[in-house]
Amino acid sequence: MKQVKISLPNTLLNDLDEYVQKNKINQKKFIEKALRTYLKKKKKEKIKKDLTKGYIEVSRFNQKLAEQGLEQDLTKVTHYEDVLKKLTENSGYKKKKR
Repeated sequence: MKQVKISLPNTLLNDLDEYVQKNKINQKKFIEKALRTYLKKKKKEKIKKDLTKGYIEVSRFNQKLAEQGLEQDLTKVTHYEDVLKKLTENSGYKKKKR
């Protein structure tokens, strides 16, 4: 195990000393646990950020696909309506007025 030497502001060190003494906790173990908890939290935050970015990208892609599909559907409907119009014009069918 490697050793690390750090400097802490006096107020933070005093708070740490007070906490570990009150709770009868080993200072070294407390610092290890606090550091692990902090790093785990940061890792989760990064994953959440990356997932959110991915969901946004996928939603944009899905929107483009939907718009393309809608455009194709509208083209087909317009073509179908044109064909129907020509058929009714050629058949002599006239729409009754109400």
